[in-house]
Amino acid sequence: MDAYNVDPARFDKNGDGIVQYIIIEGEIRHQDAMIRTEVSVQTLKDAGIELEKLDGGIASWVRSQAAALSDQYFEKYGDQIELIICNNDDMALGVVDTVERRGLSFNNIVGIDGTPAGLAAVKEGKMLGTVVIDYAAQAKLIFDIASELAMDKDPKEIVDIGADRTVRAPMYVVKADFIP
Repeated sequence: MDAYNVDPARFDKNGDGIVQYIIIEGEIRHQDAMIRTEVSVQTLKDAGIELEKLDGGIASWVRSQAAALSDQYFEKYGDQIELIICNNDDMALGVVDTVERRGLSFNNIVGIDGTPAGLAAVKEGKMLGTVVIDYAAQAKLIFDIASELAMDKDPKEIVDIGADRTVRAPMYVVKADFIP
């Protein structure tokens, strides 16, 4: 969102006021894939960015499958693609592989997980960014919930549990100007 606010033309290449995007998901009906997709898209919409989904597919969390899918998308949509959102860094790196193989100048690619390879790609300018979950905080949340349940206590007394029975660990966006 910050990058869009600084330079909207970077994302809205055709100047129509809408960012045309591709989504590459992990698995069909997989809870993490669905949440990552929904939250990624909704976060952009909530920031006032108008979106149009050009296409999307399932790459089963696998780099080579994301590379194959993105190759098809670049063949079909070419310069119409303004952003590619991937459910994890490995799939985002598959898109990077395709971009490099095709000799394209395109790095509006985002992933999730903050893997070492994903962070390196962001640092090198091959990916726009990734989202990192605070794994220490996530582990503490899991431990706290398990401890409360083991003692027959209600974990809601110490952990914020959403109406949909989810618990969110803190996360942060990593981009070229902020790499931990």
